[in-house]
Amino acid sequence: MLMTKRNIIGKIILITLLTMMLSLSVVGFGASRSISGNQVTLTIDPSGGTGVASVQEKFMGSVTITLKPAACGYATASKTLTCDYDKDVSGTIVYTTSGSGTVSGLIVSGNLDPAVTGDSTIPKTAATICGNNKKETGEVCDGADLGANTCVQRGYAGGTLACAANCKSFVVSGCTATAPTTLCKDSDSGSDIYNQRTVTVGTDVFTDTCSVTADGSQKGKTGPYVYEYICGENDKEDSEVIACPSGTTCNDGACVTTTSSSLCKDGDSKNTLIRTTSIDKNGVSWTDECVGAATITEYFCVDDILNNQVYPCAAGEVCQQGACVTIIPPDGADLTVQAADAQEADLFKRIHDALVKNQGNVLKQVSSVAGVFQCYFSTGCELATYQVK
Repeated sequence: MLMTKRNIIGKIILITLLTMMLSLSVVGFGASRSISGNQVTLTIDPSGGTGVASVQEKFMGSVTITLKPAACGYATASKTLTCDYDKDVSGTIVYTTSGSGTVSGLIVSGNLDPAVTGDSTIPKTAATICGNNKKETGEVCDGADLGANTCVQRGYAGGTLACAANCKSFVVSGCTATAPTTLCKDSDSGSDIYNQRTVTVGTDVFTDTCSVTADGSQKGKTGPYVYEYICGENDKEDSEVIACPSGTTCNDGACVTTTSSSLCKDGDSKNTLIRTTSIDKNGVSWTDECVGAATITEYFCVDDILNNQVYPCAAGEVCQQGACVTIIPPDGADLTVQAADAQEADLFKRIHDALVKNQGNVLKQVSSVAGVFQCYFSTGCELATYQVK
């Protein structure tokens, strides 16, 4: 039977529609990626098709996998994570990373291989936004989110506590008359990390300081964290450790903008082999010290970091009490001195003998030389018979 023109057109349209439907079904396979910090979540789209497909995640930079589902395999050499999943079942695949870099992925289904959509930068840190009613890093409060703070906790009898427009402090104008003086008093009305303040409970005063560690176990003058005192429950002092935002560091209990001024202080300068004390950026003192008869450990600052290096003393010097000092010439050394007379020549010799006899003890050297001079200028002391002490 001959096909009419209308039948031919109809078949073409039908084939086109079937092809489009098949294409849409294949494209429906997919996954999207969301990242929070170093945790990655893949959300599976089971639209269309049956059977098993795979997600392949490829990492760039220093990103490595620290935790993954059992259904996923990780190839260290190629830095590729492969996870199988059932296209008929929706769900998520969650894995954890370390390091930083980017990730890209494909859905491998044997047909089209669409890319995984969504976030691609690891880690992903949420930006602090003042005004979103959510207290975030670096904020004392945010809109209605006051944390656990109330007017009573701030030392008032009652009322309504509010948050400042810049999210850096509390507004206490809505609080009523002050409570009894025995209550805890916070001079910055909360966690103001940009100013050093105090918390007072009775006669006890607690001043904000800095911490080297995130748990507050090593407090000091400087560090990356503020050790912030606040008023806690039952009118008692409490504290919290808050990391200073990027571009700032803690100094004297407040986050300050990082400048080129050095926090590491060098008592002298590098390779100045005299005994001095250097202070690292955490406020710890380090004093130059002898590590041998003629070698010294010198502490100095490089790029605001305390360093140390062992140096040899110069020829003719020894290390004593953390400094290189000149050796006193031994007996018989050529001490060419032009004396005015025999008595002055005898004076020079006895000074030399005093220094040599007490070599290594500066105090005895000074005392003995002083005795020689006393005899020299005394009419009752015969220098020729004077015994060096």
